[in-house]
Amino acid sequence: MRLIPYVVLSLLLAGCTEDISTLRSELDGLKERAAPPLPQIPTMRPPETYRYLSSGLRDPFRTGESETVDTGTEVRDCPIKPDPDRVPEQLEQFPLDSLDMVGTLAQGDSFFGLLKDPNGVVHKVVPGNFAGSNSGRITAVRDDGVDVSELYADGNGCFDVRESEITLDDSSL
Repeated sequence: MRLIPYVVLSLLLAGCTEDISTLRSELDGLKERAAPPLPQIPTMRPPETYRYLSSGLRDPFRTGESETVDTGTEVRDCPIKPDPDRVPEQLEQFPLDSLDMVGTLAQGDSFFGLLKDPNGVVHKVVPGNFAGSNSGRITAVRDDGVDVSELYADGNGCFDVRESEITLDDSSL
């Protein structure tokens, strides 16, 4: 019984002694053949160029520094613009949609909204505070939400006001 594996192994190894000289000669014949020529590299055309003519357009690198904007055909006043000299408040570093209202707080005659930032820190806010990355000013604090007016660039160097709301997050209750 112990001899059977050895007999099978010796029969298998006996089949491996076949002459590989035909294989070697075939391989030598392939090595002697010339490689097919490579296709010619196509010639490259220079890319098209475009020229930016900024006459009559606003400077894209200026931020509402001037009171008037030259749109090429008319000069118009921009009554609404962010205050570049104002020190930003802490909640202005976060987009408005990343802030959650988690409740309200009444202390004496004062009524505060509680907003949680993406880092999990809860902030007390009142009308007049700023929140959101678009110079959003809090206009009202209610039991179920906080109203915010944000400034958005209109593409002509001026700003439009958009009203937003941060509603009470029911999942935090």
